[in-house]
Amino acid sequence: MDNEIYEARVGNESFVENFWLNAKREIIDNRKFLLLGLACILGLYITTGAIMGYNGVGSGSSGVVIFTFYMMMFAFVGASVAFSDMKTKEERLYSLMVPASAFSKYLVKWLLSVPVLFGVLVLAFYIGDITRILTFLMTADNPHNYPDYLHITNPWKIYSMFDITRPALILTVLLSAYFLAQAPYFFGAILWPKNSFIKTFAAMWVIQTVCSIMFALSVKYFPSLMYHIGDSLWFMATVFILLTLAFYVAGFYLYRRQQVVYKLI
Repeated sequence: MDNEIYEARVGNESFVENFWLNAKREIIDNRKFLLLGLACILGLYITTGAIMGYNGVGSGSSGVVIFTFYMMMFAFVGASVAFSDMKTKEERLYSLMVPASAFSKYLVKWLLSVPVLFGVLVLAFYIGDITRILTFLMTADNPHNYPDYLHITNPWKIYSMFDITRPALILTVLLSAYFLAQAPYFFGAILWPKNSFIKTFAAMWVIQTVCSIMFALSVKYFPSLMYHIGDSLWFMATVFILLTLAFYVAGFYLYRRQQVVYKLI
């Protein structure tokens, strides 16, 4: 999009109109990268689904585990490249010159990297599973003799087995755990625009190692307290949500601070 036309249009726009213009600019400027990412996601899920169907893998936990693993990896990578347009000084200056508030620019990147990416990954999950079924129908002898292989996988049915009495709570814990696992990579993309995934992965490995040691010591010296805390899924979900929000808020303030610093420069 031509920058002069964009600036002229943004001048007297409301926040919502400004936001949509900024979102269009973000999508247009990164359309090749976004299409390549979408092709990689769908390609991997479809290929895996075809292999599973050819080998006669049913709609069980194995498929859910494989597709969930892909989902987490793409979530981490997608969040890590959210601010890839700030790797060099020239790219950071270009981002600064975009006539939109820091919040508007941050919100657009967050929407594309978190909820939109999550929706794409959920859709890819079912596309991969449908590919599995179609491949099985085309390659298996008498496929209708195996009705269990012809059902679309319901990952929720498998995950809800952890606690069949409180399915809504289990869903809350799983979703909050997903977004918490992704949030540090989104924050790391702002903190380390270059090689963000590798640096954040290394940092999270160190943090998780320390937390595991602290947890083991807590279980040893405070067993009754840790039992009550660990038994509370609501407590777990609340902690996950608060930590996720903390990463997002900290990321915004760091992003805004970087914008201010480059304005001063």
